[in-house]
Amino acid sequence: MKALTTMLVERAMEKQEQPADGLKVYRDAAQEQLPETVVDACLFSRPSSYGASKAASQLGFIAYKLLKKTQEIQAGGLPEHFMLAVTENEVVALRRTMKARGPQTGVPGEEVARWKRSNLEVSWRVAGYLYNVTIESPSEGEKVQCCLVKSPLTESFLQLLADPTSMEPARA
Repeated sequence: MKALTTMLVERAMEKQEQPADGLKVYRDAAQEQLPETVVDACLFSRPSSYGASKAASQLGFIAYKLLKKTQEIQAGGLPEHFMLAVTENEVVALRRTMKARGPQTGVPGEEVARWKRSNLEVSWRVAGYLYNVTIESPSEGEKVQCCLVKSPLTESFLQLLADPTSMEPARA
């Protein structure tokens, strides 16, 4: 059975129209920071768990800090919010700081990771209203777990991320 919050989010997302220009707002934001041509970009977060967050809030400050540290380790040390930009040959992670009244792309930050597209193995699974994503680079021994909002547009981006030969931006 789905949680009430998941059902509410899914119902609200069904009513939203997908942007006609895809992920252009993220692509443009990433392009401002990178000299290479950006094929597409999307905003990601560290893995999250409603249940774990609720338990940590009930157990106090130390449990909360332990949860945050666990999420940081699962994300391979990436920041809480980051943008993945796909170029012709590489995938670049850019730090983002989200603010309540700021732009939806977040405040730009520095480059925090870079991988060769041909070396990446990308998998994802549905988790309520999110996709839980695993990005592995066997040649570098890295494994990153992260999440993003579930939609046809973000699934299209994940397919681009998983296929190193694809050069088409995400489409809904």
